Amino acid sequence: MTLVRHYMTGNLAAGSNHLALDDAAPAAATSSTGWTCGTTAAFRYAAMDSQTKRAATALTTTNPSGNPPDNALGDCFRTPAPISGIVSANNSPRWSIQLISARSSDTLDVTITFGFWASADPTGAGAHPMATYSTTPQFVNLNNATTQVQSLFASSVIYPDQAITNEYLFWKIVLTNPGAGNNSASEAVIRVGASSYVEYDLAPPAVTSRLAMVV
Repeated sequence: MTLVRHYMTGNLAAGSNHLALDDAAPAAATSSTGWTCGTTAAFRYAAMDSQTKRAATALTTTNPSGNPPDNALGDCFRTPAPISGIVSANNSPRWSIQLISARSSDTLDVTITFGFWASADPTGAGAHPMATYSTTPQFVNLNNATTQVQSLFASSVIYPDQAITNEYLFWKIVLTNPGAGNNSASEAVIRVGASSYVEYDLAPPAVTSRLAMVV
């Protein structure tokens, strides 16, 4: 069993509109991906749009967290290459994400929901769920005084050991605003670096043995 960690980047994953994961942590930086929530009423939802800061009008009462990857938006972080093995249910997948705002003070509170999917297609077409989706603790009064990090450990329930063969893994990202912002510029932007990552336990593929019977 190997603990695998991939770091979030601001780059597109090859062959898709999703953002790329990398085995090495990138230099800490504020990405171009995020949400301008403005003063939108609390408890609205919007999936990530890769390399774009979504407008407040994108936040709606419809929660897309349970939907599969959407390549038109690029609403996931994706592994750089297909993976083969068994994603273990013994230790739930874990994730950590860092957000920041250009605002010096604000009333905006947000959470990030992660969905975990797998697909043989680099765009996520035909994806199947790997685990229940799960939500971070709340980012409170998000501002630029300190970048805020929320880590989610062992809160997502993976379906019984998932064997995958040459499939990409996808983490779908959805923002919710439990507390409305107090300015039209209220925002949440993803920071990349050592604090933004996903990890999971991977075992080698099962080996099938054949016994020859001699009569």
